[in-house]
Formats: sequence, C-alpha cells, structure tokens
Amino acid sequence: MQLGSDSLYKCPKCGKLSKKGTLLSGNSFGSTYFSDGKQISPMMPEFPSIVKCKKCKSFYWLNDENEILPEIGDGKLSSSEKDRYLNYVKDNLSCIEQGLKLLDDRTEKMMYPNKECVHYFYVLNKDNNIVVIELMGDDEESKKVINHINHLLLHKAWAQENLAVTGQEIKGIILCYSFYNCHHLYCEGFKDYKFIPYPFKTKNELEWEKHKNRVRNVEYAEYLSLNDWYEAINSGIAENKEKEIYLRKKLWWVYNDRVRNGEKLFVDRNDEAVYKSNCIRLIELLDKYKADERIMVAELYRNIEDYDQCINTLERIMAKGYKEIRKILKNECNKRNRYVIEIE
Repeated sequence: MQLGSDSLYKCPKCGKLSKKGTLLSGNSFGSTYFSDGKQISPMMPEFPSIVKCKKCKSFYWLNDENEILPEIGDGKLSSSEKDRYLNYVKDNLSCIEQGLKLLDDRTEKMMYPNKECVHYFYVLNKDNNIVVIELMGDDEESKKVINHINHLLLHKAWAQENLAVTGQEIKGIILCYSFYNCHHLYCEGFKDYKFIPYPFKTKNELEWEKHKNRVRNVEYAEYLSLNDWYEAINSGIAENKEKEIYLRKKLWWVYNDRVRNGEKLFVDRNDEAVYKSNCIRLIELLDKYKADERIMVAELYRNIEDYDQCINTLERIMAKGYKEIRKILKNECNKRNRYVIEIE
C-alpha cells in the first residue's frame, strides 16, 4: 500500500476547507468480504467521497468541482528562469567528469519522458553551443525527439552521429527538465550520468510548496454517521440516480456494520422502518439486468425478511461465477437468517 498526498476541498456554501487522503496503490491481501457487497481491505483504505461541513452543516461532494488546486502555469520556464538555468548548466559542465555512476532501473524509469507534460532538453549543437528545445509531446516533431531520447535513455548510450531535430544538429543531450522535477546532466560519449541539483525553484514548484503547507493545516474530512447518511439522502445532494444509489448503499452498509460489530441491527421500530424503506428504494434503483446488482437485490430482500423474493431473484441469475454465492444466500434464506454474513 502506498498513500498519496492529501487533496484539499472547499465547502461551496461557506468556504470552509477540508482535506482527504489519497491512495496511489493498494492490494486486497487480508480482505474480508460480506454478503451485502462490502469489502474491508486493510491494504486498500477508503476515503470519504462526501462530507458534512463542520461550519455550516451542509453536505458537499469531495470531487473535482470542489477541489482546491495550486495556481500553476503550463510548466514552461520564464525567460529569467531559462537564463539562470543555462548559466548554471554551463558553469557545471565539469561535473560530468566526477563521481559518475551507472543508471539503474529506478532512475531510468524516473527519467523516462512523459509526453503529457512539458520537457526542456538542453543540447549541444555541432558548434558546442547549448540550445534549448521545448517539447509538449503532441506534434509529430516533438514525438520524434522524445522517441529518440527514449531510445538513448533505454539503452544507456548516446547517438554516435549528429541528428537534425527541430532545425538543430544535436551533438549530445546536456540536461532534461520536466514539470515533474527530473534534473539530470548528460554528455555525449558517456553511458553514465551525474545528478546535478537544480539551482533554484520555479514559480510552479513554489506554488506547490505553498499549497502543501496550506493543506497541512486543514482538518481531515470525517466519515458520515448513520444519521448523517440519512440526512444527506433527504438533503437533495444526490442530483442523479448513481449518487442516490451511492448514498443509499452507504446507509445500508452502515446499518449492517452494527451486525458486523456484534451489535443489534435496530435500536427501535422507527430505526427498523428507516432501514426497510431504504432497502426498498435501493431495490427500485438497482439494475435487475446486471448480475452483480441482481445479487445485491436478492441480499436486500433477504435483509428485509422477504425470503421468497430473495430466492426467486437468485434463481433468475444465470451468469457464470455466481453459483457459490447463490447457494450461500439460498441456504441463509432457508435458515430464515436476515443478517449480513461474511463470505469466505
């Protein structure tokens, strides 16, 4: 499991900020699966998708529309930054003769140009003058250069002959700068490289640092409680069918969490009525023609003690891969067990 950086969001009504974590990679090792479709995975944590504002108590989605991002440009260096950069490269060319080390797989991947961002390639032309080539990666000429540099990096060797690219005869690649902060010094004839620290931070990099410091001082968004989920459904925050299904499924799962935690499913009759009405509405919303959603419908019928409808629904599922779960749920219906169960 690898966690990413925190994302920042703003309440659209009052402007109060909140943040949530992100997941770069995870896996299902040690996961627990349940009959209502919920999966608990220690190595794949879930982060809130909706939050109740702590200031104005309104609900809002933690989505792109409400996310706050740093004010950055297109990733290109300004003229002054280019001049500082070139002067720094010229002053440090002698570093290629010292402390060279072989490229390893990790740095090779890190240095691999990404055609979706801006790259600056500082090259030596036939007159040994440093020339800047800016690449966005969209036009054919840029792709030609990127493919050539990919070849050089992949095979850890430089071209032996001069190449004419974007009007320049390239003698050797000196430096590659990308928006993702890869700063390396190259020279023709070497199969190795020397890492040279970047002499200053660009405006975009400073904006990202400012943004990270801002995020650091913001509270994390909290998961909704059972009552919050019910309130969110009735607030009108679900403007389409998919979002209503999401909210009602979460309410269903939070109720069933009581059973998962060894507690009683209901605290009183009104509590049971809310649970049943939510299940019935969820049955209406789910697509009965999709096998995975039909399984969920069957489980909803079982949870509200309509065992006959559960069995009838299960018998109409003919898709492959559902034989075992059909057998398990039918068995629970025969035992008149309404509660969520763990699926091994």
